[in-house]
Amino acid sequence: MPRRDDTSIPTRPALPGDALALARISAAGFDTYRAWAPAGWAPPESGDATDASRLRAQLVHPAAWSRVADGERGPVGFALVQPAFTVNTRAEPLEGVAHLLRLFVLPAWWGTGVAAQLLREAAAAAAADGYDRMRLWTPAGHARAQAFYRREGFTQVGDAFEEPQLALSLIELWRDVP
Repeated sequence: MPRRDDTSIPTRPALPGDALALARISAAGFDTYRAWAPAGWAPPESGDATDASRLRAQLVHPAAWSRVADGERGPVGFALVQPAFTVNTRAEPLEGVAHLLRLFVLPAWWGTGVAAQLLREAAAAAAADGYDRMRLWTPAGHARAQAFYRREGFTQVGDAFEEPQLALSLIELWRDVP
């Protein structure tokens, strides 16, 4: 069990071979949505070979940036950033905007500072790559995630919108990068 006063954990770039472990971290995160999601909601397919394949493709994208936090027994969290586009279908790039595609930490590591560390590293990498702002989407019903992102300087832009693949309402959050 991690200490609750951890402020730093070793991180490294995610490798294609990490994809299944990262898919399982995503699945563990999505599974916690059941606590606040509407009755009958089911997590998206994650944690399996299909999600690992999708993640592997995202990790090797030339414009992607990723970081894995490693605990004593392997990955405990990760962040994945790509260039932002106007819509999820990659219609048109948003100049100077990075999109935080995934940030998941195993529930046993919540409150340890791992998510904040990964987010700080992602923002610093985005700035180093010439981005001015960072955007993300998070579920409108996920109070814990919203509180975290607001503490980290994100503000909501616009109204909630329905995301059909996730079957939840999402909100869009933005912040400047350092």
